[in-house]
Amino acid sequence: MTSIISEPGWHFVDRHRIALIDRVSDTVAILDKLLDKGLISEERFDAVRALNTTQDQMREIIKSVKSTNAAKDAFYEILNGMKALMPLMSELEGSQ
Repeated sequence: MTSIISEPGWHFVDRHRIALIDRVSDTVAILDKLLDKGLISEERFDAVRALNTTQDQMREIIKSVKSTNAAKDAFYEILNGMKALMPLMSELEGSQ
C-alpha cells in the first residue's frame, strides 16, 4: 500500500491538491461521507454545497480537512473508497 505521507512529510491531500480540485466532481457524495464521519458540520455541508462549481466545492472541502493529518487521512480513505475515483487515485499514487 502506498504511504499517505511521502518522504518530505507531505500528505497525499497536500501533494495532489490541484489535481483533486480539478478532477474530482462528485462532491456531494464526499460531503455526505464527511458529514457522516463528523468531520464537517451541517452548516459547513450547506455552505460548501451552495458554491457554484465543483472546483470551488473541492477547495472548501480540502480547506475543511487540512487542519489535522487524521482528518486528511479520513478524507483520503473516502476518496480511495469511491469506485469512480479509483483510476484517478491510482494515477496520483503512482506519480509520487
